[in-house]
Amino acid sequence: MARFAQAERVQVRLDSVIYEDGQLFGPDVAGLEKRMTAWLRAERELHDTLLHMHAGERRRFLEGLAGDPVSAWMRAMEEGDESAAHRSGVSAILLNLCRNAAGEEQFLSWLDQTLGHPVPMPRRAA
Repeated sequence: MARFAQAERVQVRLDSVIYEDGQLFGPDVAGLEKRMTAWLRAERELHDTLLHMHAGERRRFLEGLAGDPVSAWMRAMEEGDESAAHRSGVSAILLNLCRNAAGEEQFLSWLDQTLGHPVPMPRRAA
């Protein structure tokens, strides 16, 4: 904020906004709708996949996806696959939860809290 202290005027431009119900307003030049849709789809697919696995299988699956999250994210972004980049980061978080859970019940509860209540997919306002 110090660099703005001497400014006579500050201008802010808002490209787009996504409301809680998923409605998107604005020109979306930056592609927020596409990016958020990819992220949410990756989270939902990951959630559904994990629910159908037993504990040991789930942990191995997350270890494979998480790998080195920074490298995986950079590789996916170079390939233009934001969904894979996001899935890798979320997998690293879930792997940490898996490692720290007292048991299966606690992990499933944390999984539900983390990804079990998805927000609506973004869509253009009517």
